[in-house]
Amino acid sequence: RISVMVRPETLAETSSLWRALFFDPPWWMRPARYGLFLAYRSRAVRAILATVREDDAFGADDLAGLDLPVGLIWGREDRLFRAEVGDAMRRALPRAWLESIPAAAHGVQWERPREFVAAVDRFRAAFPLPGEGGRAQDPGRSESG
Repeated sequence: RISVMVRPETLAETSSLWRALFFDPPWWMRPARYGLFLAYRSRAVRAILATVREDDAFGADDLAGLDLPVGLIWGREDRLFRAEVGDAMRRALPRAWLESIPAAAHGVQWERPREFVAAVDRFRAAFPLPGEGGRAQDPGRSESG
């Protein structure tokens, strides 16, 4: 499904990709639909997409090996990577934090920038960088561990 969606042959086919990426794009992004079509039709993007295989994706076992805090901010209306994918990643990642933002799709940072930044702030508060506020990056771990 995704493989077909990211290889549009016509401007009309780009509409499927656009609807997957955006639930309610801001007015200033709407003219970019044609630019998206041109970008995905470019030689450079086509060459990159030609090398991508499904087995390149990270599986649950790969994700389980990541020993660091991971913030997942998901647009609830994402039709490229549905909410179930975010839930599966959250379950697979040992130190994951997931926040789902309503009325946004894959481009949540453009559709709901305030909510996106607030979610980043909540993640950073839950997992501050070492040295920030004297707390460890993961409340369940010490600075040295």
